[in-house]
Amino acid sequence: MPGYLPLFFLDSSVVQSYLDGELPWLFDKPIVERFRYAINPIVFQEVVLRGAGHHHPRRLEKVMQETNMLPIDLQSTESILPRAKQLRSEIMHSNDVLIVGSAASCDYLLTSDKLLSRLLNSNRPKVLTPAEFHHEVEMK
Repeated sequence: MPGYLPLFFLDSSVVQSYLDGELPWLFDKPIVERFRYAINPIVFQEVVLRGAGHHHPRRLEKVMQETNMLPIDLQSTESILPRAKQLRSEIMHSNDVLIVGSAASCDYLLTSDKLLSRLLNSNRPKVLTPAEFHHEVEMK
């Protein structure tokens, strides 16, 4: 039985980048054997509504095969709301709160969106950009 595999929540920006061919390494076998990925229905909805599934059906199928679908975590989301209200003057979508709420149960949040990390109330999940994650993967 394999040991614990860290869980990475993939934000919409990361999934979209993969679908656009910008992160071709993300679902390479040596990587998915060492890590687990997750999304939530909000990420899936954002990606599908952008039309990415229509343009890249095989890549979207790979995303769905290699990720766990996490539920919307209402308790974590409620704990993020006070911070979201503090940041309301910045450009933020209500979906961001639901995404961070689901990501709170993960080890890492993989995102290109700097605002998401500002919604977190703690050091968990650790936030990485795709470039930072790729660098860490190559170093190990």
